[in-house]
Amino acid sequence: MKYIQKIEEAKVLNQRDLLPTLDNQIVSTKLSDGDNFTFETYSFGKGQSITDGKAINQIFYYILKGSMKIGGEVLNAGDAILKDIDSEIGQVALEDSILYAITLKSDLRMQHFDYNKVVNLKENIEYVANSVTSNAIVQSNRLSMTLFSLAEGEGLSTHKAGGDAMVVALDGTVEIKIAEEPYTVNGGQLIILPYGIPHSLKAKNDYKMLLIVVTSQKNT
Repeated sequence: MKYIQKIEEAKVLNQRDLLPTLDNQIVSTKLSDGDNFTFETYSFGKGQSITDGKAINQIFYYILKGSMKIGGEVLNAGDAILKDIDSEIGQVALEDSILYAITLKSDLRMQHFDYNKVVNLKENIEYVANSVTSNAIVQSNRLSMTLFSLAEGEGLSTHKAGGDAMVVALDGTVEIKIAEEPYTVNGGQLIILPYGIPHSLKAKNDYKMLLIVVTSQKNT
């Protein structure tokens, strides 16, 4: 079963090309929809906006391309922000922009982030020499989000994920083998590691990523 939709599996993609950015238009697509989360991607033409409003759930925004004002904060490519319930979430594109919006419903919560604080996502995990470092920011049986840093030459041994795993490369270069087929993934790119297929990772140089694993969809 495919849990992350609309992105081809086992193919290296540039994050900034996930959706077209069109003059005077907003484009959106839902990548996954669970009973306690929604994972969406939006593109905004410069100057396009979503009406001011307040969040009814926690929402995590990550900017893939461009520059956005979300509530009262300005975010540039590589920046992220966590909005709490009742936070202002009006959005306006300061230039052509693409972002992820991950809504955490019910009792699902994000850890290790301050509300309404702009952070550069790759700065939320440190490199440690000769080591793999991880920071679990969402943990549930349907959705997990973990920041990883891999020192050069370090990796994750062959294993199978419990669902579709999206590797969002933040910095550096990694070789990923999916069923022994090698793929090189650089900062600013992504790849979907399909459910049930063995894969492994080895950093070609110091490497950071956000790993998003989705294990169920709404009504499945």
